[in-house]
Amino acid sequence: METNTTELTQQEMQLLEGLNERERDAGKTRLRLGLILLPVAILTIIGGWHDINVRSIGILLFILGTLITIFAIGKRRRSKRQTLPQDITKKQITDILVHTTLSNHGVICYTFKECQIELYIPMTNSINQYGDFSYNSLIDKADILVGTSVTLSYLTFKPGINLLMDIRYEAYRHNEMIVPVDTSDIDKVETKIYKSNRIILGTAVIVIILWNLDGGFSIERTLLIFLFFAAIIVFMFYSSSKKKLAQNKLVIRTTITEVLNLLSEDELTYYRLADGTLVHVSSRQYDPGDAIEIQVMEDSSGRKETFITKITM
Repeated sequence: METNTTELTQQEMQLLEGLNERERDAGKTRLRLGLILLPVAILTIIGGWHDINVRSIGILLFILGTLITIFAIGKRRRSKRQTLPQDITKKQITDILVHTTLSNHGVICYTFKECQIELYIPMTNSINQYGDFSYNSLIDKADILVGTSVTLSYLTFKPGINLLMDIRYEAYRHNEMIVPVDTSDIDKVETKIYKSNRIILGTAVIVIILWNLDGGFSIERTLLIFLFFAAIIVFMFYSSSKKKLAQNKLVIRTTITEVLNLLSEDELTYYRLADGTLVHVSSRQYDPGDAIEIQVMEDSSGRKETFITKITM
């Protein structure tokens, strides 16, 4: 096993500073909420003094507002003391990864031949950015490649909170190249737009049927709904026609090393690539060990379209 200490990159420092700033802002939001609840509670108590039910609601609001305010003040004081030192460093481990467990939602225990460490897993990526750099994501399931050489780096953001900053699976190749966009790429993007339009049309038909079943058939109502959805489709076609794909696209050939599923109202899935990059996908189609090709195309508005296919390397 190899261990050493390295300095943070400028990008990593910016991510941590942004994380620190958002945590301070969260304390301000809670403080505002508490300060709003307190006068509302007092007015409720005064206004409903002769009504035991109203007065009880006011007392509950007052207790809630007081607790939120006290908690927010304490958190703000702690966050002000938690400034990032300029000489902050990260620890690096290189060893054979033999086992992993999800020890807590958002915390993965990486077990190597000679050590083990529990790490919070930040959810961010550089390919199709989805959300801010944060370690508060609730991981429901984690499938990870083991029995291979891994180099990971981490730092202690707060006492008891070790953040994974970088992880690379050394035995798997990760190649990136810039190639020209061709006609098949344009067809892919247009097909995606057509699928979206079909979904909108299907939604319009369902709404029309349900509305007519509920209130009886009406030509005026049906026409109004149809025109509304037609306007949406026309707007989408107009917007897409104004956007042009860039002349080049990013092509990545790599291997999926981790699949992380997050707890949320909508299923969120991330693939970790061999170089440690996380990619957000709408649904899980591949598993750790699968070799894939990722094509990233950007239009004139800066929006990125990502296409993933399985390949043989």
